[in-house]
Amino acid sequence: MDHSKDTSCLEVPKPSASRTECLMDGATLACGLLKHVGSISSVPVLSEATGIALQMLKLAQDVRGNRDALISLREDAYNLINATEIECRNIEKSGGEIPDRLNLHICHLLR
Repeated sequence: MDHSKDTSCLEVPKPSASRTECLMDGATLACGLLKHVGSISSVPVLSEATGIALQMLKLAQDVRGNRDALISLREDAYNLINATEIECRNIEKSGGEIPDRLNLHICHLLR
């Protein structure tokens, strides 16, 4: 494989909103450059070591992305619970009764 033509490690990451993301992007870029240098130099295990570091950085970024997705899921769940509560109160205020199936589902979720 001709590594002298591989320039993917030279791609500048997109600007990030947070300081942590900027640091992760910078570390990823630096490791990518070191991996490229290691693949075309005679420094033993440099490419492999930086490859491992890149995998660790990707894992950290994935964990951060999963955390953000979990926060979003939590907000959606809260909004769903809030909407259900409002609708149940509206049903009761209008003199209606909450359907048994809906009551059963709500009780099941509260366990």
